Amino acid sequence: MSINSLVIWIHLSAAVIWVGIITFQALPFTPIFSDLDLEARGRLVQQSTRRLLPLTWGSIIVLVLTGVWNTIFTPIASEPPITSLEELDALLITSFGQNLLVKHIFVVGTILFTAWHNFFLAPRLSFPPGSYLHRHWRWAGVVSGLNLLAAIGVLFFAAQVLFSLR
Repeated sequence: MSINSLVIWIHLSAAVIWVGIITFQALPFTPIFSDLDLEARGRLVQQSTRRLLPLTWGSIIVLVLTGVWNTIFTPIASEPPITSLEELDALLITSFGQNLLVKHIFVVGTILFTAWHNFFLAPRLSFPPGSYLHRHWRWAGVVSGLNLLAAIGVLFFAAQVLFSLR
């Protein structure tokens, strides 16, 4: 097994973990809240956030680091490795490079939605009940859904990246 194969495997494993968390938050987890009172919702958010936050952001960090490695050093991505901005410009005129760029735009979107959910919405959802809380719960559902759509976009364009190599 080469180092590039290992890095790709680590990248894919981190993607599965991150997309799994996003899917869990958007599909089964968010709808469960409608059956709970506000105090129970707050406790559930605090506990789940505390447990998922390190895994979520650890996956993101691993994805960014291994993604950069894959883009620069993996022969499937560029032959030879990218060493200058001119080579990067040349990559972007190919369907491979264009699909990779769109995939990265979706990745940035999922990172922003994840940050918004984890660092802005989740802390506010565990405050004592108040009239403002219902607005935050609605936004949490919307952000979770948008995050899932963006993650699906990442997966779609990841597949496009691979198929553009044919």
